[in-house]
Amino acid sequence: MDLKRAIALYKRAIDEVDNTDAMFCLAELFLKGTGASDDAVRATQLLQRAIDKDGRADALICLAGVLKRGAIGVPSDPLRAVELYTRAIEEHGSGHAIVRLVGFWKAVQKVYLSIRNVLSVCTIVRCRRQSTKSLQKD
Repeated sequence: MDLKRAIALYKRAIDEVDNTDAMFCLAELFLKGTGASDDAVRATQLLQRAIDKDGRADALICLAGVLKRGAIGVPSDPLRAVELYTRAIEEHGSGHAIVRLVGFWKAVQKVYLSIRNVLSVCTIVRCRRQSTKSLQKD
């Protein structure tokens, strides 16, 4: 099937019967820019609409992925992403959401450890400076 025709049919299914399969598929095309404009804002609106209508696991996971990293016109919202992954796990038992959430937490942990290491180095440097100043006074 021709991609332009598929997009037209997805839009028609959304407009006429509020079809969540069409919402999800069209949102994916918008995110990939495949045959449709690269439009993350419109994609997130379609995904949210599909979630609101029937709580689709694939829409929850896809929207979480967009919010985790952000996109043009869609700011990053990691807390909302975690909520969506968690909802996909709790409501649908989604193994895919579990994998994504674990990967996300591993990335967050790496950032936390990096920040902690930097703060430790800063503390050591500050202590050495204070020791050096006090030795110079004596």
